[in-house]
Amino acid sequence: MARKLYEKYRGSYVGLFAPEGVWQNGRRGIRRSLCSIAELEHLDELERSIRLTELYSRKAREITDENHQKEVERKKKKQRKLWTVKQARTFWLDSVRSTCAEKTAIMYGRSLDLYITAWWQS
Repeated sequence: MARKLYEKYRGSYVGLFAPEGVWQNGRRGIRRSLCSIAELEHLDELERSIRLTELYSRKAREITDENHQKEVERKKKKQRKLWTVKQARTFWLDSVRSTCAEKTAIMYGRSLDLYITAWWQS
């Protein structure tokens, strides 16, 4: 028996998406609103089904893109744990430069260099 792609819930059509890629027993999955029932009530059954399938496909793509973006962020965060002190310093100073004056970034860089030098000598 095939799974339903969507259902009516509280005045809306709600898409039913697999949790983390595959359906699992005991898990409901991801539910996202596709549109209100009132938006499609003027359509006949076939046109309504086609429209809901299109909306479902778009929402599935959004969820896939969202999960991909989260995975990319997780990988970046994992890589940051392996950075050297100099790499972390450079990354931080670049972010400071985007929000502060260049003079401030230079002063922060000098302070960091002093701390790093003292840390290496101890």
